[in-house]
Amino acid sequence: MATTAQDQRLGVEEVVLVDDIAVSARKGGPWAPLLIGLGMVLGITVFWMTWDKLFAFSKGLDATTPEFGRYWMTMLWANLTIIPLGGLIWYSWIAKGCKHCKAQRAEFGAVTAQHEMGHIWRLWALLGIYLMAIFVGGSFKAEQDATWHQVAVRDTAFTPSHINLFFGIFPLFIMLAVGSYLYARDRLPHLFRDKGFPISWGLVLSGSFFLLIWVAMNEWFHSFFFTEEIFSAPLHWGFNLFAYLLAGTFAVWFATGPRMWELADKEAAQAEKEGTAEPVPASYPVHWRRWWAPQ
Repeated sequence: MATTAQDQRLGVEEVVLVDDIAVSARKGGPWAPLLIGLGMVLGITVFWMTWDKLFAFSKGLDATTPEFGRYWMTMLWANLTIIPLGGLIWYSWIAKGCKHCKAQRAEFGAVTAQHEMGHIWRLWALLGIYLMAIFVGGSFKAEQDATWHQVAVRDTAFTPSHINLFFGIFPLFIMLAVGSYLYARDRLPHLFRDKGFPISWGLVLSGSFFLLIWVAMNEWFHSFFFTEEIFSAPLHWGFNLFAYLLAGTFAVWFATGPRMWELADKEAAQAEKEGTAEPVPASYPVHWRRWWAPQ
C-alpha cells in the first residue's frame, strides 16, 4: 500500500488517502457506484413491468373492485412512501458532508486533487444512473402508458399504467436529480455553489419538476376535453420541452470534464516533484487510476 507525502503530513489516522489499485479492488472497483445504481434502477423497473404484466388486465380494468384496491392502490402508496423515504435518507447522508473533505480543508486549506477527482467520478456515476431512469421512464413506461390508454378505458387517474409511471419512475428520477445536485453542491462547492446557482442544474431540476406540472395538466385535459391518446395531440407537446430541458445534464459534464483534466495534470506534477510517481498499469488510462478515490 502506497501513500503520498501529503498523506504522511496529514497526521490524522481516519483520513488516509491511499491511491493503490488494491484498495479500489477491495471496495468493488471504480465502476461499483455506477453499476450498483444502474442495477437498482433496472431491478425496480423489472419488478414494475412484471407486476404490470401479471395484474394490469386481470386486476386493473375496474377501479371500483376490491382487487384494484388490493393490487394497485397498494402499489400506489408503496411508491409514494418508499421512494420519498429513500430519498430523504440519502439526502440526510449528503447533508452530513464528507469528513475527509473537512479534514483536508482544515489541514491544507483545500481538498487534495485525488479526493476531488473521486467526487467528480461519483457525480458522473449519479448522472448516469439518473439518465437510465429517464430512459426507462420515457421508453418502456411512457410508451406503454400511451398504448394502454388506447385499448383500455380510463375510469380513474390512477390507472395501472399511471401508478408505475407518474407515481413510480417519475418520482424516482426526480429524487435522483435532486440528490445529484445536493451531492455536487456539497462535495464540489467551488464548481456548483460558491459562484451562485448554476444554470446547468437549473435546467436539470426545472426539467424534472416541470414534468410533474405537465402530467397534472395532461390528466386534466384527458379527463374533460380529450380522451384519445394521440401522440401528436397538443397536450403532449409539453413532454418534448421536458426532454429539451434535461439537455442541461451535458452542461454538468462540460463543467466537470475540464476540471478533471486540470486536477490530473496537477496531481502528476506534484507526484513528480515529490518523487512519488508510480507506474500506471496498462489497463488504466494515464492519471485516471484515482478517479474513484474518496475514502
